[in-house]
Amino acid sequence: MKGLSDSAPALFEAEYAAVVAVVEKRIHLEWRAHPDQRLDTAGIHLLDTARHFGRLLRVIYRHRLLDALGEELRWYVNLFTAHGWGHDALSLVLDSWIVGIQGLIPPPECNELAEPLQVLRDGLSRLFASAADRDGVSQTAFDPLLVDHLLQGDVQGAQQHLLSSAQSVTSPDRLIVDMLLPAMAEVGNRWERHQIEIYEEHLASQAIKSLLIRLPALPAAAAPPIGRTALVTCAPGDEHDLIPMAMSAYLETKGWKVKNLGGSLPVGQIVAAAAALEPDVLFITLTMLFLIDELLTVLDGLRRDYPSGKVIVGGRGTVAARALLESRGAFVARDFDHGHRLALTVLNHA
Repeated sequence: MKGLSDSAPALFEAEYAAVVAVVEKRIHLEWRAHPDQRLDTAGIHLLDTARHFGRLLRVIYRHRLLDALGEELRWYVNLFTAHGWGHDALSLVLDSWIVGIQGLIPPPECNELAEPLQVLRDGLSRLFASAADRDGVSQTAFDPLLVDHLLQGDVQGAQQHLLSSAQSVTSPDRLIVDMLLPAMAEVGNRWERHQIEIYEEHLASQAIKSLLIRLPALPAAAAPPIGRTALVTCAPGDEHDLIPMAMSAYLETKGWKVKNLGGSLPVGQIVAAAAALEPDVLFITLTMLFLIDELLTVLDGLRRDYPSGKVIVGGRGTVAARALLESRGAFVARDFDHGHRLALTVLNHA
């Protein structure tokens, strides 16, 4: 994809509210008039998706992250496939943004902004076909008995199953990385595919939280202290607190002293906590790319108020923005194991 001129993101930002209004109006009219029952089923969710996608576009245009658009669109394709909303529903969202941009932003900037969206729109059928081929097929190996225990809210059964598996793993942290994380992912996949009830997802989530609290204290997970402290949190606005909980438990099994801030803390509170607690490393997770600006604001605040602090960031939202995050002083980790090794490497060279 071609790059953007300096004026294109600025014009998009200036006209953003007006473009959003056009997008919402077009979607509302089309969904009411379209004969496809799946489009009618998607209903109000299309407006939510369009707003979500608009926030993503602001970040992508502002930070020149055009290469991330393809991967982000695949996430939307998987979402729409799982809910049964179909190709036409997502194409309506894309078409509406293309129409809004071309209708309210003058050329040549409108063409710069719309061209990458049109490329993705042209390849949408192929992405949906690929998603259909993968539908129902887990991307990670998981323990079906552990998943069954979680869906039943059977914490004791899940815990005993993990402990009985401890003899077959090389170290206690593998109970989290190789067993619990894949099980968490499978529960999430089944929820997205409407294969489990709401109450089952809630039972599983609460069971996972209980296990993550218990695991580091179990004899099988005992690890000698390494004399390092970690502070763990989500990026502001990110409410996926299970991942920070899992990261905290993982680090404890590796000998870290850990404090977990959880999710939904504002920028100022994350910065204040780091400055007051002075951890050796602050670990921050980011699941959604459109929240990257909030994370960047945290990094700027840490450079001001806790300049000696080391920051490791990870999660799906950090992949495409690696260079941007590193330019703000963060270290980007691929997964839990890489984050742990990276943290020790950074500290040893400090």
